[in-house]
Amino acid sequence: MNYSTQRYELLLPLLIVFLLLYWYASAFVTPFSNPEFFYISYASVLLFWVIAFAAVLLLFRHHLARFATIIKNWKWAGVFTAYLTVHLFVYGLLLEKIFVTAYGYPLPFQGNYVYVSFVTFYYPHTLLNALIEILENPTIVIVSGVYGIALSAYALTSAFIIGMLVVLHLHFLSKAAPSFRRAGATVLYPTVGVVAGASCCISLPELLINYTAVSAAILGSALLSNTLIVLYFVLPAAVMFSFAITLPR
Repeated sequence: MNYSTQRYELLLPLLIVFLLLYWYASAFVTPFSNPEFFYISYASVLLFWVIAFAAVLLLFRHHLARFATIIKNWKWAGVFTAYLTVHLFVYGLLLEKIFVTAYGYPLPFQGNYVYVSFVTFYYPHTLLNALIEILENPTIVIVSGVYGIALSAYALTSAFIIGMLVVLHLHFLSKAAPSFRRAGATVLYPTVGVVAGASCCISLPELLINYTAVSAAILGSALLSNTLIVLYFVLPAAVMFSFAITLPR
């Protein structure tokens, strides 16, 4: 057993411990609860994400090493920044729609400000709903006028990873272009993977954001809420997985 495997075996139980601790403590978080339950819940979320970030750094350590070299070039830095901006904007709007659907009314956006939000509203209080809550918390809310976006730790992490993998795929394409031209149709592999994956990760949530009122009338608020949650969590995870396993070494 190598050292990396040993570290994985240590991090996974810690993630489970903090998830269970949050599940227990957040059940008592109400407007009339003792403040210690809120503090325990919030501390559990922060510690969960500290461990999660450590796991991400370990899992993508080889990708990060290559990315750190490539991103020094302004061209690739521009590609990464452009993807990161679009991803965070779309998924920030999507999470705001999830919050609106969960609360049942628009959030009170007015003015220009930024704040950190911590929310618990999914019922029944199951372990799955606790996992959804911990992935959505803490949330950075950015408000400008009557518009706002909500950026969770999950969205920031997935945006960085997908953006990094997109840059690595495109960098591989740029270096392998002559051999791909000789190979003919083989060029379709990374091109389709990058374009379809990244566009799918952004376009589906964007469609639901633009047509939420119509979707709610057709699907019903409960089904729409579940659809938004699945798109918010599952789609980026699927794109990250597919990009990671198809990236040439």
